[in-house]
Amino acid sequence: MPAALRTILHGLALILGVTFLSFLLMVWFGPDQTYTLIGKNATAEQIADLRHELGYDRPFLQRYAGFLADLATLDLGTSNASGERVSRVLARTVPITLALMLPGFLLGNLLGIALGLSAARRRGQWSDRLISGLSVTGMSISFLIIIIALQVLLSTPYGLNLFPVRGWQVSDLPSYLRYVTVPTIALVTVTLGYNTRFYRAVFVEEYGRDHIRTARAFGASPAVIMWRHVLKNSMVPIITRFLFSIPL
Repeated sequence: MPAALRTILHGLALILGVTFLSFLLMVWFGPDQTYTLIGKNATAEQIADLRHELGYDRPFLQRYAGFLADLATLDLGTSNASGERVSRVLARTVPITLALMLPGFLLGNLLGIALGLSAARRRGQWSDRLISGLSVTGMSISFLIIIIALQVLLSTPYGLNLFPVRGWQVSDLPSYLRYVTVPTIALVTVTLGYNTRFYRAVFVEEYGRDHIRTARAFGASPAVIMWRHVLKNSMVPIITRFLFSIPL
């Protein structure tokens, strides 16, 4: 069997296994939507009709096949709260979520790369110890504590009261910055410690490789070593980290 076909079959088997296990747990341990949707004092006939509409009376494998078909066609159903199609809800809310989270995501990673490079380049020196210590401290702070503190400090009459914490009335760059400032600061504060530790470990490993010692022996400058060799050869874990932590 060709390697490409074998890889595809393995991928399909993994997808089927994960979806089957997820659906099994959802069916046996997930909430029963019948009584949530129908309310109190419903008759047995009303309950049976709703369970038929939800597909609860169908065999398990038939329900699983329908679940796979919905996934394949991206049919996410309707919202129980509003009755609106979930796809429409996502189309309306995902762009706003990305607009709020993307600046903090990018800044947190770019600052982590810069601090990781600086620490790895001066490994063992006081700047490396300082960056590492601050990273560990940042990793130990709860996101909930940070967001509450920032909201009190920046978004309430008890602090500066400069930025909104709800709504989305964006018409220009200044209004966008008002809404995005608090989420950006919070996200950078929470993720910077993790990002810096990760990138520092990647760069320290790269600085210890043979080709770096060879470049030094041939008189390559620190800037050339850092940009052309260390950063370039670390792009695979950097891109993996970016993709893994995309805020979706």
